[in-house]
Amino acid sequence: MGTLPSWREPRLVNGHLFWLEGRPQEQGRTTLLMRPAGPMEAAPLELTPSPWNLRSRLHGYGGGALATDGTTVVFVHEGDRQLWRLDLSDGHVPGPAPQRLTDPAEPAQGESPCGERAFADGLLDAPRSRWLGVMEANGPDQLVAVDLAGGAPQTLHMGRDFCGSPALSPTGSHLAWLEWQQPFMPWERSQLWIGRFDGQGALTDVRCLAGSDGDAAVGESVFQPLWAGPDLVVARDGGG
Repeated sequence: MGTLPSWREPRLVNGHLFWLEGRPQEQGRTTLLMRPAGPMEAAPLELTPSPWNLRSRLHGYGGGALATDGTTVVFVHEGDRQLWRLDLSDGHVPGPAPQRLTDPAEPAQGESPCGERAFADGLLDAPRSRWLGVMEANGPDQLVAVDLAGGAPQTLHMGRDFCGSPALSPTGSHLAWLEWQQPFMPWERSQLWIGRFDGQGALTDVRCLAGSDGDAAVGESVFQPLWAGPDLVVARDGGG
């Protein structure tokens, strides 16, 4: 049983199925597989053969390491803990070799050079040609944007402690995410936040919509924010 692969982070995009496969027989290496749209008999393609190893170290135990819109893939590589871009020609066949988007020697806003950094929970903001996600670096979590051409992360929002699960609205106009603060775990007390993007791609009108923090009389947790058209849906335990 210890040699069986594990599967996680499935994505169905334009009929193509993407997923991460952990391989105990390769010292636990995690790779990206894709089954192209079409007959189910088609063999899956491995998009990140060895030595690529897709894993995030966010918060010490990890987070989402994969983002794709079907033509571009951005992943976190365990080897250097940076973001890498892989383009897919014809929608699924790998094109040029992956290109590194972030450089540990190039600090983000408010970050000291060469500091420990972790990325996770990313998604692609295609109209603005950038990756959006969570970055942990020398303090509270940040929501950041990284240009798909590469460069230093740009801070969109600084959380009080922890951030996670960013969700971009279908029109790209709003971003929702979760926050929680010490000493609580996110399933004890957490909050749903939302912000609107201005013409320059910065987050404005940031506000909390639901949940509770440490100052609330009654604890409530929220999780898994999703957009259903113009509506934002979230699970919350306040009403049981």
